[in-house]
Amino acid sequence: MKNIKKIICLILIVIITLNVFLPSFTFASNTDSLDPLIGIGKTLLDGVFGILTYPFKLTIIAPGLVANLILTEIASVGSGTIEVVTLESILFNQLALTDVNILHQSSTASGETVSTNIQEIRQNVANWYFAFRNLAIVTSLATLVYIGIRMAISSIAEDKAKYKKMLANWAVRFCFNFCVALFYVICIKC
Repeated sequence: MKNIKKIICLILIVIITLNVFLPSFTFASNTDSLDPLIGIGKTLLDGVFGILTYPFKLTIIAPGLVANLILTEIASVGSGTIEVVTLESILFNQLALTDVNILHQSSTASGETVSTNIQEIRQNVANWYFAFRNLAIVTSLATLVYIGIRMAISSIAEDKAKYKKMLANWAVRFCFNFCVALFYVICIKC
């Protein structure tokens, strides 16, 4: 059974490697050029079928179009231009509303000024971030006090070793609290 799994894995690795590194060619025949009437019939049937199914397609597409229109209006609140909201515009920092830089409240990454509404949103996000960071630091320090007391009152070597390990893990978590903020600033600035 193990040999069969290894063989299947090896075959899959070879197939995936060949598909990634070697180009694939498709040899298709164009049957429409052989008989022009077949091409006209396909086009006519496709057009009629498309017209008949258009109301069904519209019921599926319309809610997405309405949602995109609403998102576009919401996203254009902070900037003077109305942009279509796409995943690309959100991920590549092209909307003032979804700009991740909460350190500069009055401008976006491209340098344009933002409205007071977006400044208020950014200020609220920054306040919540700092509040949660400070809460994490306070709880971390309370944990340090707890670990210190437990180390002081423990007399068994096994317990002391356990609390020393807890102290080392605490130090890593405490440093991580500050490294997250540093990582955020480095990502924004670079």
